[in-house]
Amino acid sequence: MIPKFKAFINATKQIEDVTLIHFDSRLIKVSTGEWYVFEDIILMQSTGLRDKNGVEIFEGDIVNVDRTFRNPMTGSGTLTLNKNFEVIFVNGMFTREGSIMGIDKDLECLTVIGNIYENPGLLEGV
Repeated sequence: MIPKFKAFINATKQIEDVTLIHFDSRLIKVSTGEWYVFEDIILMQSTGLRDKNGVEIFEGDIVNVDRTFRNPMTGSGTLTLNKNFEVIFVNGMFTREGSIMGIDKDLECLTVIGNIYENPGLLEGV
């Protein structure tokens, strides 16, 4: 997989596709042709995965998990989870906050609904 990135531009509060990263100069070039220093942006790496609607999932995205599963405590009945989570990179894997498994286990019930930089209110009350 070829790494793919988006950048949240602090000055404009916009997200742009990254077209080039120059590590020696600490610069990135975005799809508009503008160059930014690393300190002026937040890089968001693609997970290489897509949600149930085919939307590519990036680190920093907010995903809604809507899943019903058997109650692990009793082995009977079901529990329903319908909650928003931030996609993070921890211990060498992309996961959601509060989980010890990778997000690839939940793809059939994940929907990207925004990202933490443009839509932090989507995580309120979590």
